[in-house]
Amino acid sequence: MKFTFSWLKEHISIDKNSEEVSKKLTDLGLEVEKFTKSENTNNKFLVVEVVSISKHPNADRLKVCKVSTADSSFELVCGAKNVKLGMKTVFAPIGSYIPGIRLKLEKKKIRGVTGEGMLCSEKELGISDNQEGIIELSKDYKIGSEYVLKSTHEEDFFEIALTPNRGDCSSVKGIARELAASGLGKLKYKKIEFDEGIYESKIKWKIEEKKEACPYIIGRYFKNVKNVESPDWLKKRLLSIGIKPISSLVDITNFLTFDIGRPLHVFDAHKLSGDLTVRYAYDNEKLLALDKKTYYLGKKDLIIADEDKVVSFAGIIGGETSSVDKNTKEVFLEVAYFDPNTIAYSGRKHEILTDARYRFERGIDPNMMEEGMNKAVQLIKTICGGEVSKLVKCGTIPRNEKTLVYRPASFEKIVGFPLSNKIQKDILRNLGFLIKEDNKIEWSVSSPSWRHDIEIENDIIEELARVYGYENIPTIKLSEENLLPKKIFNDLENKNFILRENLAHKGLNEIITLAFNNSKKSSFFIEDEKKVIIDNPISQDLDSLRPSLVPNLLDAAAKNIAKGQESISFFELGYTYKGNEYRDQKINLAGIRIGYSNSRNWHEKQRKFDVFDIKSDFFSCLKRLNIPNKIKINRNAPSYYHPGKSAEVKLGSNLLGYFGEIHPNVSNLFNLKEKALIFELFTDELPTINNQISNTANKDFSPLMTLKRDFSFLMPKDISASKLIDIIQKSEKEYISAVRIFDVYKGKEILDNYISIALEVEINQGNKTLTIEEIDSISNNIINSAKKELNVKLR
Repeated sequence: MKFTFSWLKEHISIDKNSEEVSKKLTDLGLEVEKFTKSENTNNKFLVVEVVSISKHPNADRLKVCKVSTADSSFELVCGAKNVKLGMKTVFAPIGSYIPGIRLKLEKKKIRGVTGEGMLCSEKELGISDNQEGIIELSKDYKIGSEYVLKSTHEEDFFEIALTPNRGDCSSVKGIARELAASGLGKLKYKKIEFDEGIYESKIKWKIEEKKEACPYIIGRYFKNVKNVESPDWLKKRLLSIGIKPISSLVDITNFLTFDIGRPLHVFDAHKLSGDLTVRYAYDNEKLLALDKKTYYLGKKDLIIADEDKVVSFAGIIGGETSSVDKNTKEVFLEVAYFDPNTIAYSGRKHEILTDARYRFERGIDPNMMEEGMNKAVQLIKTICGGEVSKLVKCGTIPRNEKTLVYRPASFEKIVGFPLSNKIQKDILRNLGFLIKEDNKIEWSVSSPSWRHDIEIENDIIEELARVYGYENIPTIKLSEENLLPKKIFNDLENKNFILRENLAHKGLNEIITLAFNNSKKSSFFIEDEKKVIIDNPISQDLDSLRPSLVPNLLDAAAKNIAKGQESISFFELGYTYKGNEYRDQKINLAGIRIGYSNSRNWHEKQRKFDVFDIKSDFFSCLKRLNIPNKIKINRNAPSYYHPGKSAEVKLGSNLLGYFGEIHPNVSNLFNLKEKALIFELFTDELPTINNQISNTANKDFSPLMTLKRDFSFLMPKDISASKLIDIIQKSEKEYISAVRIFDVYKGKEILDNYISIALEVEINQGNKTLTIEEIDSISNNIINSAKKELNVKLR
C-alpha cells in the first residue's frame, strides 16, 4: 500500500510530522517498508528559449545549445531529439537537484564541452514517466520566469506492507482511520451528496445462481461524457504512487481504489449488448483482458457478461472489448461486492495480480459501496461532464459484522497487565466497534463492517494491545510459580538435545524445513479429512501443513540428489499436524538415508545403506535415552513404507515410531530413483528421562562374566522373529539381558514353510556364579517356552 503525506492529510487533521507518523504506523502493526522524505532543495528552474543549436565536435548524437532568459544566456550539451530553435523549455542551472533521477547537477565536461546546466524532460523533473525528449512549453510561459515544479518527488512517501487480514488498511482512508484511533489525529468527514439521477439506466443487473459469490452489485449509466485528460491534481496523486495516468474515467476509478479502498469499473456502454449478468464462466469461455492477454476460463471463475460475451473478470480485471477510450461518450459504472475466496481462487489460478484483486480477496467494506458510487459520480460529472441515471442494483448488502461476548478481565489474563475498562472502551469505539455493556463482567462487542478478521475474543484483545501500544506494556518479573516447571523444561530440552547430538555423532546432518507441504503429496501420509489446508498459502505447492516430517525429508533428498549428491543422511526434529486441534500438533523426529554408507576408496567396496542401518539409527536414539528394554517390533508399518522391509516399534501400548524402506510408489512421486530409508520417532510417546530409568539400567550390570548360549530353532515363516525373542526374554527375566539373531537359513533340508533361526542369548549372572545345573535349567526353560508358545522345534 503506497500513499503520500499530503494525500493522508486530506483524510485526517494531524499535527505530527511524517517521521512521527511513520513510527506510529509501524507501532500499530502496519509495517512501513519504505519511507522517503521530500527533497526540499529550494531549486529554481527557469523558462528559457533555445537561441542556437550546433553539432557537438566530438559526438554525433549530441548537440551544443545556447539558451537565454530575459537577461542571461547559458551554453549546454543536449542529446534530446526534439530540441529546436525558438523552443520554450525548462532549464536547470548548475547546483540544481534533479528530483526524477535523484541527482545534484555538477559542472563537468561532456565529451570535451563544459555545460552550464541542462534542459529537462518530464521524467527528470518527476512530473511523469515520460522521458521522450525535453519539455516543450506553451506560448503562455514567459521567458526568464521561474518554472514552478509540480513534482511527485516533493512528497513525503510511505509504502506499507499489509498482512493478509488487514484489507481495511488498503486505502488512504483506512490508514487515516487507524491513526485517528490511536489518538494521532482527527478524521475529516466529507459528506458527499447523493445524486438522484434524471433518467432510467439503459442497462440492468442480474445475478445468476450462487449469490454468495456476488451478493450485491449496483451501477449507473452516464450520457454525454468526455473522456478528457485528467486534471493535474488527479495525475499528481496517481504519479506519486507510481501509477501512470491513462484517461480521466480510468484515473478516477484508480484514484478511488487507493483513496477509499473501493475498486470500481467503467464500461463503454456502446460496446455492450443488453443487460449485464454476474455468473460463473462456462468451460473454455475466453476473455481478452486489459493486459492484452487472453484467458480461458472455467466453471469456478466468476465473470460479468453481456448478452453476447464476457466483458469482465469479476473483481480482477476488465475486458479489452468493453474498455473506455478517448472516443467514449456513454459509460456504465459498476460497484460490486465479490466473495474474497472466489476472487483469490481465480487470481491464483490465472496468475493475475491487480489492485482490485488485492483488495477484494482481503475483504472490502460492503457498507462503502454507495459511498464509492457517490464519490465516483461526483468526480465523473465534475471532470467529464454528462448526465447520470438513477441507481440500478441487484441483491442485498452482506452483513459482515460479528458480535462477540467480551470479558474485560480477559485482557490482563492474556497480555499480563491490567487496562481500565474506560481505556478499553475508548480504544474499541475509536476503532469502530459497537459496545453494549450488559454487565461489568461481560460486554457485547460488534466489529465494524470493514474488519473481516475479528473472530474470537483474543482478536479484540489483540486490537487493544496494539492500539494501546506494545511499547507501553510494563516489564514484570515473573514469579517462580508462573514459570514452566524446571523438571518438565529440562526434560524437553535434554531429550531434544540428546537426540540431535546422537544422530549428529552417527553422521546425519540436521535440516530445518518449512512446516508446509503439498497436499497432493501428503495424501500418502494422512487421510484427506485430517489434512490442514491453508486458506492463503505462500505458494500453490505449499498449500497444507505437513502431517509428517517424511515428505519434506524426501523433497530435500531429491533436490540434493538432483544436484549431484550420491549419499544423503538427514534428520529433522519438528512439529507435525494431523488436524486443526492443538492436540493434533506433535513433535516428531525423522531421519533419512540414501546411497552409500562409505565413500569411494581403494581398500574397501562401497556398500549401500539398507534397512539395518536405519534401524540402527532408530534404536540408537532409544538407547541414548535409556528407554527400557521392552520394545516390540512388528510389521504394521503404514502403507507408504515397503511392506516387506519396514517395521512398527512399540513400548507397551505406546507407538514409538516406524523404520524401513519407503514404498517405491512414494519414491517415484518424489522423483527418487534410489531406495530411500526412513525412520520416524514420535518423541511425545517417549517416557520421561529420569533417574529411575537410568538406575534400572544400572541394576542389570554384573561384576561377573556374562554367559552366552546359542540356540537354533525351526520356525514357521509366518511367525515374527520378534515374538520368538520376546518369549525367550520372558522365560527367564531375571537372567536374560539380551537376545540377538545371528543367522537365518533356508536350505533343502528345511521344510518349505519353515526357516531356521539361530540366536545368541546373553545370560547375566548377577552377583553369584551360576552352576552348570542352573545354566541348563535356564536353557531348558528357553527351549520349552519357545516350543509351547510358538510350536517351534530345536534343531
